[in-house]
Amino acid sequence: MTHRNVHFFLAPNDMIGSFYFRDTPQALEQVRRRRADYRLAGMIPTDLVGEDAAEMVFDVSNNPSKETMKESMGWVDRSFSVGDLVVADGVEWICLSVGWTKL
Repeated sequence: MTHRNVHFFLAPNDMIGSFYFRDTPQALEQVRRRRADYRLAGMIPTDLVGEDAAEMVFDVSNNPSKETMKESMGWVDRSFSVGDLVVADGVEWICLSVGWTKL
């Protein structure tokens, strides 16, 4: 299997919470307009691709049993949440209230 680097980005503070149950075209366009304001939070090597890779980032960030893994990656930021982004194989995935969508 080939290891890929999956990058994850946190939404700007003023956008946090604005995407709960709003996966509308307007909300996604707001992410596109503000993409440069997202902050790179880290990178994880993985064999997973696409939505599976995005789900793995969410799990590492939010699962208390994975604190050691999170710390070993140097992740000191807040947990991954709605509106945040994962880039896997060059495809941007935005975290929704339930699931993911390509940006």
